[in-house]
Amino acid sequence: VPDYCIDEVADHTLAFLLSLTRQVVPNTLLIRDGKWGLATPLDQMRTLRDQSVGIVGFGRIGREVAARLAPFKCQRFVFDAFVPEESVRAAGCIPVSLDALLAQSDIVTLHCPSTPQTKKMLRAESIERMKRGAIVINLARGDLVDTESLVHALQSGQLSGAAIDVCDKEPIPA
Repeated sequence: VPDYCIDEVADHTLAFLLSLTRQVVPNTLLIRDGKWGLATPLDQMRTLRDQSVGIVGFGRIGREVAARLAPFKCQRFVFDAFVPEESVRAAGCIPVSLDALLAQSDIVTLHCPSTPQTKKMLRAESIERMKRGAIVINLARGDLVDTESLVHALQSGQLSGAAIDVCDKEPIPA
C-alpha cells in the first residue's frame, strides 16, 4: 500500500533508534524500581551525531527516516538498487553498496520490500560483515532478517541491539 503510514513508520523508526542508542528502557525500568542513576554506563549510550546510520531502501519511508535524522547530524548511508545516486545525494545522504552500508554503519534500518533479492538479506554471513556492536532496526518485512541469525548475533555480541516490530515467524519462537 504505497501511501500507508509513511509518517507513522518513520516516526516509529526514530523512536526505536533513540530508545536503543540512549538506553531509554533500561533507565526507565531502573527509575521505576525506585533506584536513581544510570542502568547502563555512559559509554553504552550513543550520541547520534557520532553515529553512522545505514538506510536500506530509499522509497517514501526511507526518505522520511533520512529527513528526520538530518537534525541529529549523523552520517547517513543509503542503499537502494533502484534510486539514482543523485536523488540520495540531494537528500544529504551518501549512496553506497549494501556491503559498504553494512560494514560502515553503526545502525542499520530496513525500509525495503520483501522480494526474492531482499529475503534474508540480514543472515549470519551479512551480519558478520557488520560492525561489532551495531544495531538493527526492522519495521519493514519480517523475512528480510533471518531470526535465528539475529538471535545468535545478539547473544554473541556481534549486534548490541535490535528493534523489530516484524519477524520471520510471528510470534517469535521461544
